[in-house]
Amino acid sequence: MGSQDLRSAAERTLGLRRVNEARSTDTTEQRLRELAADPLRPVRVWTARNPRTPPDALAELMQDADYGVRSAALYHPRTPAAALALLARQEAEEAEAARLPNATAKRHVVAHHPNTPPQLRDELMASDVCPGPLCGIAAESFSRPTGGPHSMGDVTGVVPDPPVTGEEHWWRVLRALDEPGVMGSAVGLEFPSDFDRATTQTRFNQLVGRLSEAFGCPLPGGQGPQQDAAHFGVIRIPADVTRTVDHRSGARLPLAVILSNFGALTTCLPYRIGPARDAGRTPPVHQEDRRHVEQVSAELQLRFVPEHILGSPYEGPNQWVAAPNEATWFWRFFGYL
Repeated sequence: MGSQDLRSAAERTLGLRRVNEARSTDTTEQRLRELAADPLRPVRVWTARNPRTPPDALAELMQDADYGVRSAALYHPRTPAAALALLARQEAEEAEAARLPNATAKRHVVAHHPNTPPQLRDELMASDVCPGPLCGIAAESFSRPTGGPHSMGDVTGVVPDPPVTGEEHWWRVLRALDEPGVMGSAVGLEFPSDFDRATTQTRFNQLVGRLSEAFGCPLPGGQGPQQDAAHFGVIRIPADVTRTVDHRSGARLPLAVILSNFGALTTCLPYRIGPARDAGRTPPVHQEDRRHVEQVSAELQLRFVPEHILGSPYEGPNQWVAAPNEATWFWRFFGYL
């Protein structure tokens, strides 16, 4: 073994130690400031997620060259007001220069951040960066603890389905999108009457790109919509970059992120294991995986629908298409019809 191999192995060991430091809630604020400037991306990502990272380090991470680092810092509850204001101003200037008035993903998040100054928040909301009642950003997006050491493939971060809060909001949204279909026509059933394929394809391509950055690997895209289905496309995330596991075997699971043809709806679920009759209940998506998909969806002004909502029985005007007692809201907006 040559000296270069030895040096590389030593560097990898030191890099892993710094990653563990960045993930640990026992690391001091001063050390986290140092780790915020680390040349290794995983170190900076975990520093941006550590709940103890100080505001000045987060301000630095907000200007990082890496999307995943910037995104983690943007959602951190300690990110300072000045850094949020700077990001909002930068995006506005870039959008104006590029003549892209709808490029508001970052300002959309800033408008909901708890540290955003009230005046700036009012200005952003008045400029329509947020879709209002249909917004997909929840307040808890900025308060989830993400630090702490976790081993690869463990299940300590797996959480059950979210509590049934805000259900009436989702029922209003889904029922408003549920157009009655007619025999022999895809309109209303597979896609809405005002469906714009080009716009939805652009939205899907953006989702593929952002998820590739968030999970740190290139993900395949594709052309939509899918035939005889209510979804436009499925983005498959391989098991080696997820943290969702099969509780029986302990094996990590691949994920599917799905974009509906209706209302910019998205959702995420693990692939089922084995035949459907033997697979049992689909395991919950790990909180870190869900956080990635929720954040990307919110930044693109897509609406991430919770699992417990989609698993509820469907009772809308298109029940005649489904087999008896098998229709769910997932089937209605993400399944094959």
